[in-house]
Amino acid sequence: DFYNEKTIRASQGAIFDVYHERVDLANRIKELKEDGYLIVGATAHGDTFNKNKSKKIALILGNEGAGISSEVLALLDLETTIKTESVESLNVSVAGSILMYEWSK
Repeated sequence: DFYNEKTIRASQGAIFDVYHERVDLANRIKELKEDGYLIVGATAHGDTFNKNKSKKIALILGNEGAGISSEVLALLDLETTIKTESVESLNVSVAGSILMYEWSK
């Protein structure tokens, strides 16, 4: 929820300065696939993934507690994970940042 009190507080009010929209994710994924995107989901049990620089990628990040829904998992082309030995889980923004950084190299 964009306007949840905790969300607003965590963003320090920046939520009001960033474009965002609520969409039907399953439909959006289908549109992205039609546009040539590889749909990659961050899960706890995926493989490490080396980005193909010529391929457009849509990264799906799930809820920190529940992960990606089963409906959306079924639409993924690949599941990827961040291999860690001493950390059980990461904040979703940290996980997304790590994956995008690795793929940008």
